[in-house]
Amino acid sequence: MKTTNIFKTAMVMAILLPVLANAQVSFGTRHGLTLSTFSKAGDLYDNDHFTYSYTGGIFASVPLNNSLSVVPELNYLRKGRTDEKDIVGTGSVTTVNCHYLQLPVMARYSTSISESGNYKMYLNAGPYSALMLKSDRTITANSETPSAIDDKNGKTFDFGLVLGGGVLVPVSKYQMMLDLRYDMGLNKLDNQPDNYRTKGLSLSVGIQF
Repeated sequence: MKTTNIFKTAMVMAILLPVLANAQVSFGTRHGLTLSTFSKAGDLYDNDHFTYSYTGGIFASVPLNNSLSVVPELNYLRKGRTDEKDIVGTGSVTTVNCHYLQLPVMARYSTSISESGNYKMYLNAGPYSALMLKSDRTITANSETPSAIDDKNGKTFDFGLVLGGGVLVPVSKYQMMLDLRYDMGLNKLDNQPDNYRTKGLSLSVGIQF
C-alpha cells in the first residue's frame, strides 16, 4: 500500500510539473521495442535469456534553459526472462513476464549537431518508479502447446534508473525522435532466484509537438 501511494504521488508531481513551470512545454509520444531480462545487479555474464516486447508512452519536455530540460514520462513496458532446461531428454522453456506502468522523471541535456541548430542530440538520466499491472509464467514442454498461468510476483512496485540518449530531427513543425535507453531495476523481484532485478534496453521512435 505504501509503495502504491508513492507511485501515485510521483505521478501527480509529474503531471503538475509542466503546469507549475514557467516555460514553453512540449508534449510527445514514442513507441518501440524492449529487450529485457532478469539478472543480479552487476552481473555482466548473465545478461542473456532475453524477451522481446512492445513499449510506448507519452511525455512532456519542460525546458529549464537552452540545453537542460526535465522530461516526465508515463510508459507501458513488459520485462521478462526465458529459461531453457533439458532433463533426461525432456526439454522445457519457461518464460516469466512482468507488465509495468512506468514513470521516469529524467534530466535531459541537448546540444545542436547542425549549423541551423534544428538537428539535436540529447542525453537522458534519471530515476523511475513502476507499478506492476500483472505478471504471468508460460511453460512449453517438448514443443507442445504452451500453458500460461498467472504468476503473482509478490512485489507490485519497482524502482530504478534510466540512462540513454537520442536525436531530434525537424519534420514540418514537429520533431521526430529516435531514442535508445537502458533501465536498471534496483528492487529485488520476489519468487525469483539470486536477487534478480529487471534490466531492459529499449529502442523507440517518437514525435514531439
